[in-house]
Amino acid sequence: MFGLKKWFLGGMLIAAITSLPLFAAHAMNKVYFSSETFEQNEDGGTATIIIVRVPEGTLTEKAESLAKKVTVEFATSDGTATAGSDYTEYTTTVVFEAWIPIQIVTIPIINDNDYEEDEIVNLALSNPTEEDLENPDVLGSPSTAKLTIIEDETKATCGNSVVELTEQCDFGPSVEGDCCTDDDCQFEAAGFSCDDQSTCSPTDQCDDAGLCTGSGSTCGDGNLDDASCGEGCDDGNMDNGDGCNSTCQIEFCGDQIINNTNEQCDDGNTKDNDGCSPTCKIEICGDGVVNNNGDELCDDANAAGGDGCSATCQVEFCGDGSVNNNGTEQCDDGNLTDEDGCDKNCVQEAAAEEAPVEEIPAGDITPDESSPAGGGCSLIRR
Repeated sequence: MFGLKKWFLGGMLIAAITSLPLFAAHAMNKVYFSSETFEQNEDGGTATIIIVRVPEGTLTEKAESLAKKVTVEFATSDGTATAGSDYTEYTTTVVFEAWIPIQIVTIPIINDNDYEEDEIVNLALSNPTEEDLENPDVLGSPSTAKLTIIEDETKATCGNSVVELTEQCDFGPSVEGDCCTDDDCQFEAAGFSCDDQSTCSPTDQCDDAGLCTGSGSTCGDGNLDDASCGEGCDDGNMDNGDGCNSTCQIEFCGDQIINNTNEQCDDGNTKDNDGCSPTCKIEICGDGVVNNNGDELCDDANAAGGDGCSATCQVEFCGDGSVNNNGTEQCDDGNLTDEDGCDKNCVQEAAAEEAPVEEIPAGDITPDESSPAGGGCSLIRR
């Protein structure tokens, strides 16, 4: 007697014989895909692939075959889909244990936001093997199959003036020379001929970002183009520092370009007291402008000392050793000490008076008898 072992897969009843005498010879399994085609939406996560083994022969032989362990090699390969960007490449050994007629392989699907046509992954089985090798199994049909990854993005409409999905540009209905391809709305290759609708650039080319630019610029040819072309000057060269810069714009004080015709400096502004004046002259001690970058404390428009502002533009003060001739100092001896001829306010001090010397007539001086011999006299006032 025999019985059936049952499995359910997706609502489908699968049965295998579970009890039969196992004495038949030449039992054989055929292993193959359950279908030639499989499908999975791109956003579905994984694709399910069904592989079956079907025993052949008499009822007894079939039972014997199902009682054996069977393996088969499974592998994916690129069709129109690309491993790593559309799906994950997968190879494995599929094992059918005894009495198991079906196995499932799952293939990871990679979802992206780009529109692509439906794409194909190739599936293949190889090297079916039975555990005792006495009755090698064979591949049934189909031993190859295709997995279709169904695109889930909406295809962009090139020419509707809206940049969508994989589009790089979309300027609406086709316009010749607009640097955007007509069929798929991609940037034209750099160097593609175009027309920027300007008479200022006779020859135009697309750049690599979809912009039409004039490659025939006339700046530097010595001819001043119309104002609409953007030239403010044209001195026949592309040099800076000569009054007309490399883009044919008039140089001015404050543009950060030193115009060697009339500028000594240019710090990008027209402010005083930062080392470069509003007229782009180097600020120096004696120019009448206090340079507040830290090296001047005064500036009286001269390089003379003794007038309250020294020759190095420092404020003169009592005690600095220099007489301020603006009338506030009479002297300056380099200190603030009194009674040295120049007091702490730099005012000349009067000289100290000496005691008057009294003249004594010669007859009023007599020898001093009490003095030792040979010397000494005393003063006798009469």
